[in-house]
Amino acid sequence: MQEAIKVQEDAKVERETLPVCTPASGTYVSRIQYLEEKVALLEKELLAAKQSPLSPEELGLCLVKSDVAVPEINKSKKRLTQEWGSMTTVKMRERLRKQEFEAEMAEIFRGAEAEINKVVREKEAAERQQEQKEARWEAEMNQIYAAAEKEIQKIERAAVAAEGKKRRAVQQAAEKARKAAEVQRRKREREQAKQEKDVAAQLRKVARLASQNVETPTGVL
Repeated sequence: MQEAIKVQEDAKVERETLPVCTPASGTYVSRIQYLEEKVALLEKELLAAKQSPLSPEELGLCLVKSDVAVPEINKSKKRLTQEWGSMTTVKMRERLRKQEFEAEMAEIFRGAEAEINKVVREKEAAERQQEQKEARWEAEMNQIYAAAEKEIQKIERAAVAAEGKKRRAVQQAAEKARKAAEVQRRKREREQAKQEKDVAAQLRKVARLASQNVETPTGVL
């Protein structure tokens, strides 16, 4: 029931706020402006009638001649007064509607602003989480790089140590080979010296035998 009444009132308000064509100018104005101008014109005519030096009969004749009778004016004024009241109600309704609309828009704006602030906060929180995640990732990567660097240095030190050991082993093997060669050389020298000594002794013996002219089993030397 209330909804039906509201629909009727809205239809009445819409009807009262439709533009009206003025007969004089032929232009369309708002119904409120039309009624205001009509009331002002009637009030002006009534004031002129009150201030007129003519008698009521003469004034009535004049009004009849001008196709405007006093009862008709009063009737029109009463109707216009009622319409003015309705028009005032329309204005009040429009004002209330405007206030309701502004309040609704303000509520919408507040809701939108709250939603925007919420989105901004969520975005800032996501950015902070991303920054923290990147910081943790960077710290982890730094730890990995540091551990890898330590391992590389360890391998390099082991390689250097192995190279040193290898060099020392080669040097030791070379020294051992040199010593062995030296031993063999000295051994050969001793053997050669012994052979030379034996040959010399044999030659001296042969020479001695030759000098003594001693016959040997194989003949005279």
